[in-house]
Amino acid sequence: MKLLHAEPRRRRVYAQIRDTNIASMNVAIRLGMTVRGGRFIKHYRGVEMPHLAFAVDRG
Repeated sequence: MKLLHAEPRRRRVYAQIRDTNIASMNVAIRLGMTVRGGRFIKHYRGVEMPHLAFAVDRG
């Protein structure tokens, strides 16, 4: 979260996390992030990979 405080212009930080990556979701939650906008699909080498968008706003 240093980046958010080091960049005064930034109001929101996003993370795109695979919906099967529980460890990364737990890190995002510990950092105060919440799911924003729901689930979306990213394509990587012809494979559809569901992701969740997490974000935290400057307080």
